[in-house]
Amino acid sequence: METQLGYNLDNATRLFRVRKTCLEMLKDRGYLVSDEDLLESRDTFISKFSEEPKRDDLTLLSQKQEDPTDQVYLCQALQRPLYFPMPATY
Repeated sequence: METQLGYNLDNATRLFRVRKTCLEMLKDRGYLVSDEDLLESRDTFISKFSEEPKRDDLTLLSQKQEDPTDQVYLCQALQRPLYFPMPATY
C-alpha cells in the first residue's frame, strides 16, 4: 500500500500504525489503555502478532476509567474496503 507521500508500507507496519492510533484515541477519550501497549514499538508488535498479523488477534476491549460499564469493542475491518456504487442522479 502506498501512502500519500509515496512510501510503500507493508501490512504489518500499516496495522501497527492503525492500532497505535486507535490506542491513543481511546486513551484521549478516557478509556483504560496500558502504557505498555501505547509505548509498543513496531518490532515488539511484529514479535507479538507476526509479520502477517491476523485481524482477529488485534481486537481490543476497553472500558472507561470512571465507569467500567462504559465499554468499547474495537475490531479490524475486512482486508478490502467495501465499495457501494453511487446511484446516478438525473
